[in-house]
Amino acid sequence: MKAGFMREKILKGAVELFLERGIDKVSTRDLTEYLGI
Repeated sequence: MKAGFMREKILKGAVELFLERGIDKVSTRDLTEYLGI
């Protein structure tokens, strides 16, 4: 997987979770589980 693609996937996932839960309620673990990485 190309680094640029992974970066985009992580950023989009983070934004989705931040909007859904609030930025202060999202951990790194939440993000990795959400993204499946």
